[in-house]
Amino acid sequence: MDEGNIVSTENMDIEEKLRIEKNTRKWVKHFIDNVEGQTYEEVLDKMTPDSYFVLLGNTPVSGKFSKEECFTKMAPQYERYLVRPTIKFSHIMVDGDMALLRAVGQGGKARYGSYSQPYYGYWFRAVEEGYAEIIEWNDPIEMATKMYGAAVVPPEDDRDVWTMAGA
Repeated sequence: MDEGNIVSTENMDIEEKLRIEKNTRKWVKHFIDNVEGQTYEEVLDKMTPDSYFVLLGNTPVSGKFSKEECFTKMAPQYERYLVRPTIKFSHIMVDGDMALLRAVGQGGKARYGSYSQPYYGYWFRAVEEGYAEIIEWNDPIEMATKMYGAAVVPPEDDRDVWTMAGA
């Protein structure tokens, strides 16, 4: 994240702060309407040319994607869903050009099983013309195991790992 581009509202006059937050809330509504409506491409289409989308983790579905890569690398992975999860938003916080959104995803089905995420989070930074950056928090291991079939499993030796480590 390039913190030099974040708009600080601390020393800003109230009219300017309200103008920026009104713009951010416009993009929050656009985001929620399209994610809940499963028209994700409408969100990705409103990313600025130099923006990026981050899906946290270190899995086949994780990464930092440019706007173009969202369409060429990230979105094609979602075709692995037989049924996309429905995502519902519950909490929204807006501060200046930034928004934090809390959500729940459920009812999804992918090739290797049912998929649900009780703890979704999105953070984004808005500019006049759209989204400058988007970060998605979820459980990428859950997503990857349902899409690709790999799983994180406990060791065969079920003894306490601290005992095994000599602690």
